[in-house]
Amino acid sequence: MAESASPQQNSPHSLRAHCVAPGAPANGEAVLTLVDDATIAKLNATHMGKRGPTDVLSFPLIDPRDFPVRASARSASARQRGVAAQLPIGDIVISVDRAIEQARDGRGGTDGATKHSVADEVRLLAVHGALHLCGWDHDTPASQAAMWREQDAHPARAYCSNEEEAHDER
Repeated sequence: MAESASPQQNSPHSLRAHCVAPGAPANGEAVLTLVDDATIAKLNATHMGKRGPTDVLSFPLIDPRDFPVRASARSASARQRGVAAQLPIGDIVISVDRAIEQARDGRGGTDGATKHSVADEVRLLAVHGALHLCGWDHDTPASQAAMWREQDAHPARAYCSNEEEAHDER
C-alpha cells in the first residue's frame, strides 16, 4: 500500500515558499498532478523526447529568464512588474510510481541515495519541480550543485508550519 501525505504536507505553501525565494511572483500558482509511470512516460516522450518514465516533469508558463536565480542576477521578474492577480506559473507532474520506488529503494532525496518516506520523496519532487518552474536547472555540474543546495536549504517539510497544521486539524 502506498503512503499518502496529509493535506497540510501537500499545501500550496511549500511550493510558494520555494518559488518566492528565487524571485517568482508571490501570487504565483502551480498545478501539481500525480500520475503513474505510464502517463509520465508518455509526457516524457512527447515533451522531452526521452523514452521511459521519469520522476518529475515541469512545464513553465513564464520564461525562466524572468526569475532571477541568484540575488546578484536580478532582472524584471513578474513579481517586480507588479502583477496583481493569481498568476499561473506552470505545471508539475510527479510519477507516484517513481517516488515510491525511489523512496523505498534508497534512491530518493537530493543525493539519489536517501531512503525515506514516500511522502517526503513526493514533497522533494514537488520542490524540485517548482524550482524548475522558477528557472533553475541541473544541466551542468555547477547548475546541478546550485539547485541541489537550494533544495537542501529549504526542505519541503519546513514549509508546513505549525500554524497550517493547527488550521488543518480544526
